[in-house]
Amino acid sequence: MTEALRRAVIPALVQRHRPSPEARIPEPRVPEARVPKPHMNGHAAVHHVLAPLVDQAGELARLVLAPSEAEAAQFVERLCHAQGAEAVCHDVLEPAARNLGELWTADRVDFTQVTIGVWRLQRLARQLDTRLETRAIFGATPRALLLPTPGEQHSFGLYNVAAAFRRAGWLVMGGSVLPVEQCLQLAAAQRFDVVGFSLGAARHLEALRDLIREVRRRSANPQVRVLVGGPLFLAHPETLRDVGGDATARDGPEAVRQAQRFVALSSRP
Repeated sequence: MTEALRRAVIPALVQRHRPSPEARIPEPRVPEARVPKPHMNGHAAVHHVLAPLVDQAGELARLVLAPSEAEAAQFVERLCHAQGAEAVCHDVLEPAARNLGELWTADRVDFTQVTIGVWRLQRLARQLDTRLETRAIFGATPRALLLPTPGEQHSFGLYNVAAAFRRAGWLVMGGSVLPVEQCLQLAAAQRFDVVGFSLGAARHLEALRDLIREVRRRSANPQVRVLVGGPLFLAHPETLRDVGGDATARDGPEAVRQAQRFVALSSRP
């Protein structure tokens, strides 16, 4: 039943929200001791539930769970004027997505809510991405294959990482969840300087370890470097060695710096 919801019902819910950004979503489920008083409206109830999240990312997480996404868009616009679009992408939107994941893990929001919340964050990220310039690279264009670990459900963080690579002048492929064999076929079909995987759930660690080993074996580039990232590696950096990656990064700009360092090292005589 859960798998059916994820494959059929959730995409339909997201599609239903596309034409109307004002569409309502259910209020978050909260422990009995924190249930809002009956006179609270939906927006106040969401604020009550997420009141401890007082930083900018926490505030944005609260707003994308509200019935209307208009306030979230206005909030992001104000931050962009103060901090710049690129800083907002990496310092606010990505942590906001992690906040949603933490709320889901704590059973304070349900799967439908976190899916729609992440979808709203991704819409905001795409809007910001159109404002940012792509830097030119002289010489051969470096190539990156960026994929979620097979079995992962959300790829918002990976979207932002891919956008950072593109702005830095890289040619980027991937982005969507693919079966293992398709991941390997992509790595074997074209020469990539870097292959990157995102991972959020510890239950997929073994699958990622096996996948990285096969990518190295079948890659069209014998010197391919592997980047890994996601909430799990932020919390447990030592996991990098366990899965056989070359480096990890906490956000898109850091991932680009790591990848550019690899390219520079591989080009030395």
